[in-house]
Amino acid sequence: MTPLVLDIMRANDLLQCIYCEPFAGGAGIACKLLLAGAVSEVFINDIDPAIHAFWYSLLHHTDDLCELIEQTPITIEEWHRQRAAQAKPPKSMLKLGFSTLFLNRTNRSGIQALGGVSRSVSVVVSRRTTLSARHSCQVASTQPCQH
Repeated sequence: MTPLVLDIMRANDLLQCIYCEPFAGGAGIACKLLLAGAVSEVFINDIDPAIHAFWYSLLHHTDDLCELIEQTPITIEEWHRQRAAQAKPPKSMLKLGFSTLFLNRTNRSGIQALGGVSRSVSVVVSRRTTLSARHSCQVASTQPCQH
């Protein structure tokens, strides 16, 4: 969808604008537009606090998130621990964000909805922040993080 969004932005003279993503999830379009330099800043929103926790952790606790990625075994037992963390969310944004990433990467269809609706949450990302977080993650890891 990114090429379509980019064409619409060009046709309406909206390049270098601020892009708002109402249902972020993986924020694929927003990230591609930002990294391509097509927009100056993005606002990503999602009603799911677990998604917010992932993006917040990625941007504000990058090294800690990478450390959890490297050190956490991918086992059925760990999957059950991370699933339980979603059912009764931990107080730590980092732990909830990591749990969200873990389950997204280990479930057949990504994130599993647990029911219930919460308030909408928003994270602001600038090109500088995204590139900085990506760089920190790669430096902290012996292999590039898959995010």
